[in-house]
Amino acid sequence: MIIICFCWFKAPAQNKTLVDSLRRVIARPLADTVKVIALGELAWEYHLHDKKEALRYAHQELELARKINFNRGIGLGYMDKGVTYSYHREYTKAIDHYLQALPFLKKANKPLLVALMHYNIAVAYSKFEASEKAIAYFLKAVDLLEKQKDWANVSQSYTGIANSYNTLKQFSNALNYHRKAVQVAKTHADYEMLAVALTDFSGTYNTLFDTNHQKAYLDSSLNCLYQVQQLLHKKLVRNPIMQPSVTFNIANNYFQQEKYLQAIPLIQQALVLARPVNLEAAICQGHTLLGKIYTRQKKYALAEKHLRQALPIALKTSPLFAADTYQALQDWAANQEKFREAYQYQREWATLKDSIYNREKVEIAEKLGLQYETEKKQARITTLEQENQWERQLQIFYLILAGLGLLLSGTVIYLLRLKQKIFTQKANLLQEAQEKAYLRQELAEQQREKLREELLLQAELNALREEQFQKEIDYKERELTTNVLLLEQQSAFLQKVKVRLATLLPQANGLTTDLQKVCKLIDNRLGNEQDFEKFMLHFEKVHPDFFNHLDQVALNGLTPADQKLSAYIRMNLSTKEMAHLLNVEPKSIQMARYRLKQKLNLPEETDLISFILQL
Repeated sequence: MIIICFCWFKAPAQNKTLVDSLRRVIARPLADTVKVIALGELAWEYHLHDKKEALRYAHQELELARKINFNRGIGLGYMDKGVTYSYHREYTKAIDHYLQALPFLKKANKPLLVALMHYNIAVAYSKFEASEKAIAYFLKAVDLLEKQKDWANVSQSYTGIANSYNTLKQFSNALNYHRKAVQVAKTHADYEMLAVALTDFSGTYNTLFDTNHQKAYLDSSLNCLYQVQQLLHKKLVRNPIMQPSVTFNIANNYFQQEKYLQAIPLIQQALVLARPVNLEAAICQGHTLLGKIYTRQKKYALAEKHLRQALPIALKTSPLFAADTYQALQDWAANQEKFREAYQYQREWATLKDSIYNREKVEIAEKLGLQYETEKKQARITTLEQENQWERQLQIFYLILAGLGLLLSGTVIYLLRLKQKIFTQKANLLQEAQEKAYLRQELAEQQREKLREELLLQAELNALREEQFQKEIDYKERELTTNVLLLEQQSAFLQKVKVRLATLLPQANGLTTDLQKVCKLIDNRLGNEQDFEKFMLHFEKVHPDFFNHLDQVALNGLTPADQKLSAYIRMNLSTKEMAHLLNVEPKSIQMARYRLKQKLNLPEETDLISFILQL
């Protein structure tokens, strides 16, 4: 289920008067600190509309601040670059610049800016779905923001933590932090933040409904949205895009409950409200949702009208929206038995899904790269700090040694002037021995340090390899599941076509032979083993010893059909899904499971599915 999430701000039009005024400030013979601030304001004015210009001004801001050793300006320069990269979805670069901004803002004693940097870093990590790191930085931000009494951003940070726990499927923690966000906004009478917190709270309840399919979650979601509506009716919230977003989300909840008569007028109202503020997400999803409803009501002309209006907006706005619209068009065509069109829409949907999946792989690669670069920089910082510490200790040692040498020389000159040469030689020998001892000690320490660093590096490499191996296993598991679901969808579609053709056979004057051939081709395709052979190769890569364990337990060996059934059970597919894939009735699946349990010589009290899932 796709939910329209509330966006905190709508990009304003660029203020040309302000831009011209700031450029005049830069051209005047004013203090360099004033020019740094003006360059930062220019970067901010351009960051939404012109990435190149924004980065150019931020770079000038950073260079001038460095030249005059202006710590606050250096921190703001890095921050302005990070904000620009973040808005244009280059989150790796954004995080890098935010991290570089932090030490300079701390030196400048700007605690509020330091807190906001932690918040921005957390937001960027959440875009990568690096939820654990996002939560850590959100918590740091909360601690700093509470000290500054910035309650609006405290509420926003709690909402960010809740959304991160939602991504991790830790719903209990997510609900707890949503409640904290709502409570902070209520306590400080910040109704704009309260509306944002309640809207995101509603989204988590919708995720819980998608996971558990309990109506109580939809009721809780609606309760949150009704509270936002009350704030809007009392004119306590004035953001123009909140009303269409909330109205659409309420309609979507009614759609989930199949209350179409209540959903339709709300969607139409959301469309009217969304157009003046150009909220394309609500416009696109509104038309798509109307198309789905009218398709289910068999009002196909109205459904087509709305789906055709949604498609160009979806293609421009989001691949997820476009995939949802193509799927709705596929259902619309299939319900009218326009199978050629349905097939075309299904292909478009599959292409978009592949595109979304590839984008996710790129984001995972960027996430791994970011982690590696962060760890490498941290290791370099640690090494430099150690080197500086050794240099300071060495300087102190030389100073002490020089002082001792001077004291010893003065004593020798004062007391034993006649034996000056002998005592000088002894002092030189002593100094040489001390230097050799120090050098031996330093060499031994360097060797120990090098060994420790090698061991640490090896441990980090092993951990990274283990993490990368686990991610590859997870990726193969998801790919395997995707392939099986596509096979199921294809089998179900062909079965539906076959059934429809079978009903048309008695009425097909002169086409009976051709239709029978088509049915035979469909049977051949449903019985084709090539797809399953590919699936088995992929399955054995993900679960290499699965069939070996089964063969050890089986009394007389397993047939290919037994292996198919075992593999589908291992993937935790339902009886209906297995029946679609094997082209049999669900009752046949139950009988096949019973025969498989006998072949595996399992006791009567042992559950076959639990046994196979544990292999």
